[in-house]
Amino acid sequence: MEGLPATGVFIRNGLNVKSGTNDRMSGALASIFTVILQSSFCTSFKYIPMVIIAGILSNTAIRLIEFEKFKMILVRR
Repeated sequence: MEGLPATGVFIRNGLNVKSGTNDRMSGALASIFTVILQSSFCTSFKYIPMVIIAGILSNTAIRLIEFEKFKMILVRR
C-alpha cells in the first residue's frame, strides 16, 4: 500500500493550511509527534486493519473539502 503514506502527507499539510498555520514549525512538530507515536505504538500498529487506516484518512480528507467554494463555482456558471 504505497499510496497511504503519500495520502497522509497531503492530509497533514491540508490540515495545517486549513488550521491557519504558515510556518515550517507546524510540519516539523507534526513529524516529531508522528515519530513519537510510531515508536511508542509500533508493535500495536501492525494489528490495525488497513481498512480502518483508510477510513480515518478518507474522513479527514473529506472534512478538508471546502464545499462553499464548489457552490460558488457552480453558481457562476
